[in-house]
Amino acid sequence: MVLSSGFSSAGQFGPFTYADEGTTITITAYPAPGSGHVEIPESIDGKPVTRIGPNAFSNCKGIVDVTIPTTVTDIGASAFYDCGGLTDLTIPHSVASIGSSAFVRCVGLTQVTIPSSVTEIGSEAFQSCPGLTSISIPSSVVSIGGYAFLSCRNLKSIEVDAANPSFSSSGGILFDKDQSTLICCPGAYQGAVSVSSTVTNISPRAFSECASLSAIHVDSGNPSYCSVDGVLLNKSQTTLIQCPEFYSGSFVIPATVTDIESGAFQKCQGLTDVSIPDSVTSIGPMAFRNCSSLVHVKLPASLERIEISTFLSCVRLASVELPSSLTYIGSTAFRECISLSSISIPASAVSISSSAFSVCTSLAFIDVEAANANFSSQGGVLFDKTKSTLHLYPSAASGEYSIPSSVTSVAASAFRYSSGLTRVTIPDTVINIGSHAFAE
Repeated sequence: MVLSSGFSSAGQFGPFTYADEGTTITITAYPAPGSGHVEIPESIDGKPVTRIGPNAFSNCKGIVDVTIPTTVTDIGASAFYDCGGLTDLTIPHSVASIGSSAFVRCVGLTQVTIPSSVTEIGSEAFQSCPGLTSISIPSSVVSIGGYAFLSCRNLKSIEVDAANPSFSSSGGILFDKDQSTLICCPGAYQGAVSVSSTVTNISPRAFSECASLSAIHVDSGNPSYCSVDGVLLNKSQTTLIQCPEFYSGSFVIPATVTDIESGAFQKCQGLTDVSIPDSVTSIGPMAFRNCSSLVHVKLPASLERIEISTFLSCVRLASVELPSSLTYIGSTAFRECISLSSISIPASAVSISSSAFSVCTSLAFIDVEAANANFSSQGGVLFDKTKSTLHLYPSAASGEYSIPSSVTSVAASAFRYSSGLTRVTIPDTVINIGSHAFAE
């Protein structure tokens, strides 16, 4: 069957849904979860199959191997996204472009040969493929998108053909051709890495998800970067860029630092203590995510925002001192901080995400400074200033609870994860209960 729409026609060829582009065919969908071997046809109705469209095989977790015909020139964005069972894949020498997120979370994929026909590898193309141990970039590739090999935790090396005009490699690390830009350190890199004086640019998250990276050392002659105790900073020491994941013990951030970049300490599970100077005015999203040994944090006096997932899954974090300058606490900022028993909200706070303290299973009490114009607390429960909206009932509080008669609205997820709550009395004044208010 063929259905005409716009400039292309949609049709069905066996299990394959396709688009007839006039002279060529694009495969647009395959029924998930799929199973076993899949052979993509070379042609349909006498027209060559030249493209695997975006999301065509997305979430086909049952597919084990795929035969791609030599007519295909383009593998679209997320084409094989989350094909966890895919173990065998041959990319033919006809393919010129591998789209963004094309093979994200193909966890069973252990080997990929990128043919000499490929000129472009999209952003996140092979992200979260833990089975990959090595990648070879042919001379034909002139474009590699950001995070193309991020979270490939067993990737030991990225090698580049010496004839490639755009990229090079050294010690298994991916650089641009003249090695002025360090693009990606492979996830299984062992020990310390040395950044030479020629490197003037380090790509975002170049050292992220490198679980065995113990230190980042920078040549003293480097004009753009420096390191302090194996931690990467910009040359003027105003921006802290990356603490290696294998770092252990305590770290004192230099008093010159004003910015801590996104993910800077993410997954530093050996980090037991960090001293943040009052010079710091910005802490990026996920900066301390999954720092599982961190027990106490005092945030700097001038910090105004705690961004998304800043302290997510800091499971031993028992106390946090919020500054009087703080106005914003973002989504999942302290989610899964299961040792956090109480929190004090300063008078300056204007916005607190409904998920900021979700799954904080030890959180028994939330206190709000009386001078706060936007929030209040009563009995350890978080409300708006007038107590007309109940924002959050702490997860570790137990027994029975009666919502005050001033309340007209129960916010989304307000009682979520409150497993110790045995009974709640809701007054007739309540006219609105948000989504997931009593879930889980």
